[in-house]
Amino acid sequence: MGFKIPRAQRQVEDPSKVIQGRAVAATAGLEAEAKLGQAIVQAGVATATIGNR
Repeated sequence: MGFKIPRAQRQVEDPSKVIQGRAVAATAGLEAEAKLGQAIVQAGVATATIGNR
């Protein structure tokens, strides 16, 4: 066809493992983002509280 797949990429693990790995990575990323968001909110609340005193 038009493009060639490198040999290394041909020997991919079975798709279910790849998909599962991506799902785990995505979940971990979402958890990290949620924790980061909470930290930012808490920092903002703390700053606002200090500012109001």
